[in-house]
Amino acid sequence: MRKLLLILFCIVFVSVSACAKYSRYDVQLLTREEALKATDERIAATTRIFENVKGENVLIAVDKIFRLCDGSDFKLNHTESAVTGSRRWSIYLVLNAVFGVDNWIVTADQIDDNVKVTVLVNSSATTIGVPLVGDAVPDINSTIPGNALYAVFLIVSATCLENQLNGGIAKQRKRKLKN
Repeated sequence: MRKLLLILFCIVFVSVSACAKYSRYDVQLLTREEALKATDERIAATTRIFENVKGENVLIAVDKIFRLCDGSDFKLNHTESAVTGSRRWSIYLVLNAVFGVDNWIVTADQIDDNVKVTVLVNSSATTIGVPLVGDAVPDINSTIPGNALYAVFLIVSATCLENQLNGGIAKQRKRKLKN
């Protein structure tokens, strides 16, 4: 009886695991036009130009955003024209764990009186334990896809920069009350 149950369990296990599809190895080949369009969309999503601003002010605003979001978990590095931030994360599941790092690179290039800001977020992850099926873990060293993350970050950066240049929200409210 025990042997029969063990054999039955093995058959079910092999049958179910054979049906699983791990999409990390699915490769989509793009035509040249599709690849160029995707590159243009990525550049448009990750780049903004702030007018009549100094690059230093943009980088101060970016630093402030990282510190307000999760300052104790971010490791920040500063250069003349960039701020980089790394944040470690982990997810513990029943039979495995996933450990990863998100790396942010924000560059500010001064062009006359304007600043061109470019944001790049890269994520890397490692799984320990039973392999996961599906897209539960991002590919190792993958750039974060989509536009939402970049759009939100750049909008928050613009708001923070505007507040910084106008003396903060409290001073803006005082100005509105006087008017």
